[in-house]
Amino acid sequence: MFEAREAAFDAIALFVQGFIVLTLLFAVALTFSLSAASFAQDSSADKKEAKKAEKKEKKAKKKAEKKTEKKEEKKDDMAK
Repeated sequence: MFEAREAAFDAIALFVQGFIVLTLLFAVALTFSLSAASFAQDSSADKKEAKKAEKKEKKAKKKAEKKTEKKEEKKDDMAK
């Protein structure tokens, strides 16, 4: 009678251990999945930041060119 009880407890303990292992594996898989998603978002944000910086540089370059053109026009007007 005690042997049957011990066998039942052993079966339950084995089931619980298996459940714990599966839960830990799931947690690890979920962690890797979330970190990969986070990395993807970070790289996307970095690309957006790079585009913004590039646009700013282009705008500043155009502004400098216009300023140079205005100075040249002013010199031409003064020369006339």
